[in-house]
Amino acid sequence: MGSVVGEKITHLIEYATNNFLPLILVCAFGRARMQEGSLSLMQIAKISSALYDYQSNKKLFYVLILTSPTTGGVTASFGMLGNIIIAEPNAYIAFAGKRVIEQTLNKKYQKVHRRLNIYSIRVYSIQSYHIIL
Repeated sequence: MGSVVGEKITHLIEYATNNFLPLILVCAFGRARMQEGSLSLMQIAKISSALYDYQSNKKLFYVLILTSPTTGGVTASFGMLGNIIIAEPNAYIAFAGKRVIEQTLNKKYQKVHRRLNIYSIRVYSIQSYHIIL
C-alpha cells in the first residue's frame, strides 16, 4: 500500500467518522511498495488510528470484504480490523506473499499458504445489537 492510497483511505475513514456513516471497504492488494519506505509504512499506523476513532470512540460499523490477493500492509492494518470480515471463496490472504517468504528465508516452497475455501466471517456485538451472518 503506497502513501497516496493510505492517505485516501484515511480521508475516507475520517469522512465516515465525521458524518456518522457506515464504512464498507473492499480490499484487493498484493504488491510490495517498499520503494516508498517510511512514508508507506506510516500509512499502517495512520489508517489504524483513524479506524480506532471510528470504531471505539464513535461506535460506528465497519464491514470489510477481502478479495484475492490481500497481503502486506493491508492485512497488517485495516484488513483485519472490521466488525465483520468477509472473504471471497479461495481468496489468497496472507501477511506476505510466496515470493517475499522465499526471498526472506532463502528457500523454495511448493505451497506456502492455504487458500480460503469458505467464507470467513467474524461476529461482534455492536453496542447492544448482535450482528450474525
